[in-house]
Order: sequence, then C-alpha cells, then structure tokens
Amino acid sequence: MDTSGAAAEPTALSRYDYMLYSIGAVAQTHVAMELTLRGLWGSLAALGYGGDTQQPPRGLANLVRRCGTSIRRLPVPATVKEAAAGVLELVVEATRLRNRVVHDYWIDVEPGELSSGWAGWVRTNPELPLDSIRSEASDQLYVERCRLQVGHCLVLISDLTQLLWHYVPVVQGGHPVDTVDELLDRLQRRL
Repeated sequence: MDTSGAAAEPTALSRYDYMLYSIGAVAQTHVAMELTLRGLWGSLAALGYGGDTQQPPRGLANLVRRCGTSIRRLPVPATVKEAAAGVLELVVEATRLRNRVVHDYWIDVEPGELSSGWAGWVRTNPELPLDSIRSEASDQLYVERCRLQVGHCLVLISDLTQLLWHYVPVVQGGHPVDTVDELLDRLQRRL
C-alpha cells in the first residue's frame, strides 16, 4: 500500500469513466478558451476600448459581442478586424458544440445498439415535458472533435491577441513573437 500521499495514476479507465473524462476535457478546454478571451477583453477595456461600461461581460455571448465591439473600435487595418470577426464566429460555434457535449445526458451503450460508441439524450427545449426527450446517436469521436475545435479557438484567440498587440498594448511588456503577416496568414488559413 502506497502511503506517500500521492494520488495513484489510473492504469485503465472503464468506458463510462473515459466518457466522463472526455466530457470534462471539453469543459476544461472551453474554460481556458473563455478565460483567454476574457483576458483580451479586459486588456482592451483597460485601454479604453471596452465600451460604455467597464463592467465585465456576463456570459460568453455577451463577452463575444463586447469583444467584437471593442475590436471594431481599434485603430487597426480592416484585415485585422475581419480576422477577429472570423475568430469570434468560430468561438460561438465551438461554444454551441461544447454546450451540447456538456449539457446532454450521455449514456454508455454497447457498440451497435444505437451508434458506434455513445449516445446522447437531447432536450430541444428545457420547458418541454420529459416525454419530449429524444435520443440522438453520437459517439466518442464527436466529443473529441468538439474538444479539438474548442482548443483550436483557444489558439486562434492567442494568435489574435498577439496580432492586436502589434497595434495596441494588449499585453504589458515585451513584444509579439510573430510578425503581422505571419499572424494574419496563420489566422486566415485556420478560419
């Protein structure tokens, strides 16, 4: 018996535990994405581009909207504003996918029962009666693709922050690593 106090590393997860782990990975990746976007908005607000109020936006939809408004006010070229709008559109889509993964009720089914892996139960409207719940086949690959898409947005927000840094001091000290052309090219290829 290990008495060192260190947590034991799991050697293997059951299918159900791996499903829960994967859903948690989506949630944590999304939190990192939102915090990065919130940091960008905070920097823009501190520079006077936050809009009429300095109150932090509540909810991701408001955060995306206010980031978009703040960036449109910046003294940056149209290509930068267009790239920013593309990034924010992908954030909205990734959040929609994240919400499906995190808020659906996932059940573990044997392969071939309903799908190749997992099935999710989706309520189209939480106000509807329970008998309106419908099963929608999905699988582990869907959850992994969602995590990758949210992670992709995290990288895009980081690149956007570095791009804006060339024009306004959104990061204190230092200087951007990549050039404007490199960042715009990378963002345009990834959008």
